[in-house]
Amino acid sequence: MTRFTGRPTGLGTAAAHLYACGAPASASSGVSARPPTIFQPFAHRMHREAERAGDESIAWLRGFGIEWPAGQWEEIESERSGYWWGLFDPGAADYERFRLGADLLTALFPFDDAYSGRYARATPPQAVTWAGRWLRLLDDPRFAEPCGHPVNAPMVDVLRRAATIATPVQYRRFAEAERVYISSLGWEFAGEDDTVRTDMGEAAACRFYTAGVGGIIGLLPITHDLWISDEVACQGVFRAYTEAAILVMSLYNDLFSYAKEQADAPGDVNVLAAAAREHGGALDTAFRKVVSLHNQAMDRVVRLGSRLRALGSPDLTHYTRAVEELIAGNLEFGRAAVRYRDGEDILPPYTITRTPPPAPLGPTDIATFAWWWDEERLTGQRTALPIQTRVRRLSVVAG
Repeated sequence: MTRFTGRPTGLGTAAAHLYACGAPASASSGVSARPPTIFQPFAHRMHREAERAGDESIAWLRGFGIEWPAGQWEEIESERSGYWWGLFDPGAADYERFRLGADLLTALFPFDDAYSGRYARATPPQAVTWAGRWLRLLDDPRFAEPCGHPVNAPMVDVLRRAATIATPVQYRRFAEAERVYISSLGWEFAGEDDTVRTDMGEAAACRFYTAGVGGIIGLLPITHDLWISDEVACQGVFRAYTEAAILVMSLYNDLFSYAKEQADAPGDVNVLAAAAREHGGALDTAFRKVVSLHNQAMDRVVRLGSRLRALGSPDLTHYTRAVEELIAGNLEFGRAAVRYRDGEDILPPYTITRTPPPAPLGPTDIATFAWWWDEERLTGQRTALPIQTRVRRLSVVAG
């Protein structure tokens, strides 16, 4: 794909959205549509030990003696997910912490594949049962009771190592993020919610949780050994920044895995597939809609990241840089990874720019994410609902 780096001139505020996302051709103009532009301003790089980690993670997973369905192990070896962690986390504090992430990614994909697709091993009720037992395991990884999931043992090993390496606060935050992912799987795989398969906004809200990106971001304070206080982590601007980054990478997952999922598991929730159904099967229109949402979220990542760095905390600044490299690595992974089987080839043409839009984008009308643009909620600790003053009436009983 071509990389677009120039900024069109003469754009006012009203044109910012069209700059970032492209514009469909007018039926009467005779002018071809400009391909949508993905706004991704961060540079990617590869960890110097990525090749080593890729080989060692495969050997590590092989050591658990798991019986794989025919053909799956060959795919795991060819995907070399541990190698790709080098794009996700090139600045890890040391090799032990880097390997922790590489092993998590190596186990996570077959863990996810057990739920649906050609290697599925669970009925919807079994999937919910797996998730329930995992909640206890995340609370304390010493509880290594079998949950029935075929990739249980490697994931337990990762959790135990994370709990050993991390501080209690670092592990708690990571476990909380993984708990959200595990708990949300019932939403996607129970198969009872048709709206997440036919409405892009509902699908995006679902995949925000079920794509598993929150746990990957939650691992960064461990792999980089960062101290971020609970006071900072509960602030609206930090939460919004992290959530916007999660959405960006969840959308990368769904865009580039679209071809794979249409072949293996067309019933799975996928934001691009839902957008296409919403728009009568028009993939080009659906793609533009998803890119538009991506660019709104990315614009939030950039602007809120600047606000976090302005707080002057070295660890907080380091965190934003690690998140940025994770985002950049995810895009490159999606475009090149064997796992997605040349997934971008089925997508409509697009360009990528590192040039920001000339004016802020958003807010989105998807309720799950709209609060990222609410300044009142960004400047305080995030609450479930805006605080409202209530007047209580007291009844006085005469004695």
